[in-house]
Amino acid sequence: MISHSAFDGPGEGATADGHVVVGFDGSPAAWEALRWAADDAGGRRAALDIVCSVADPSAMPATAVPGAARFISARQQLDEAAWVAGHRGLQIRVHSSLAEGSPGDVLVDRARGAAELVLGRHDPGPISAPGRESLSDYCHTNAACPVTEVDSVSQPDHPNAPGPVTTPAAGEGDERT
Repeated sequence: MISHSAFDGPGEGATADGHVVVGFDGSPAAWEALRWAADDAGGRRAALDIVCSVADPSAMPATAVPGAARFISARQQLDEAAWVAGHRGLQIRVHSSLAEGSPGDVLVDRARGAAELVLGRHDPGPISAPGRESLSDYCHTNAACPVTEVDSVSQPDHPNAPGPVTTPAAGEGDERT
């Protein structure tokens, strides 16, 4: 695992209880989720953990940056994401890391003890693979904390903005014994 702390020190009176975890893959939905998670962590006075899962950290592919004609690595995207989150005026502690493994397993593991797991809502497209559970479904089913999905148009000033959707932690509200 490769980790990097981009902003040290919680704001005055901030607590480390129930950090907020956000899955980050550099997509437009992930950037919206990052902004939403940073604001949420600030409101909770909690730390923010930005997590990017990669199959092999030594072979991180470069990806296109939305709206830019350049390619940057996953590490560079994480550094930029941590900078953005740390400079939203919230005085939160931000930690970013690349973790090796499947995204669902990594995020569910990192969300243990978290107040919330935040994901960007991706359009699955017209064709979904039969028998394959989405990352979102996996996290909703297995995370031990509430999971919030943020759409790239979940902004308050957007006229058709669907709000973020939060589900309780796996097993909460389940009346089966």
